Amino acid sequence: MLGLTGVGCQKAENRVHELHIRDPDPAIAPTRAGLSRCTEDTAALGRPETRGVQRGSGMSLLKPAISVNAHCDLPCGVYDPAQAKVEAQSVKAIQEKYQGNTDPEFRARALAIKEERAELVKHHLWVLWTDYFKPNHIEKYPQLHDLFWKATKAAGAAGAKGSVDPAQGQQLLDLIDEISTIFWETKAAA
Repeated sequence: MLGLTGVGCQKAENRVHELHIRDPDPAIAPTRAGLSRCTEDTAALGRPETRGVQRGSGMSLLKPAISVNAHCDLPCGVYDPAQAKVEAQSVKAIQEKYQGNTDPEFRARALAIKEERAELVKHHLWVLWTDYFKPNHIEKYPQLHDLFWKATKAAGAAGAKGSVDPAQGQQLLDLIDEISTIFWETKAAA
């Protein structure tokens, strides 16, 4: 996800629009008195103006923000299904530990951690699916779409995330292994 910084604002039609976003640099965060400077401040910093919450009428209405396209995956080509597999192994291990422990506090912590790890499995799978695999891969491996669908479902609430059965965790691992086999075949061909 994009870590936005700064505060952008824009004066238009005698209304001030501002979007408050966490910023480690207080020098660019406008105060109410300094909102008129905001456009010059963001322009001077090379940041585009941003629309956010409308002020002026008695109500705050959300205005569309500018479109920003960025996330943590750079086009460096560093992809690996091992990230999803490590998280899935964690899910399965937690499911096994959950089965062997009756302490309610341990079980509550285990469930919370398992759900976080299952979400990470889905994240890593979606990064592979949306950023790495291309149409030519789908032509050669027509089962890819269904395989990713099954794997993300197996990681979700209907699968390992919502279950304490280690068999669900193993099913997820098996699907990730299938994806991994295809992934490494496509890497070798590239």
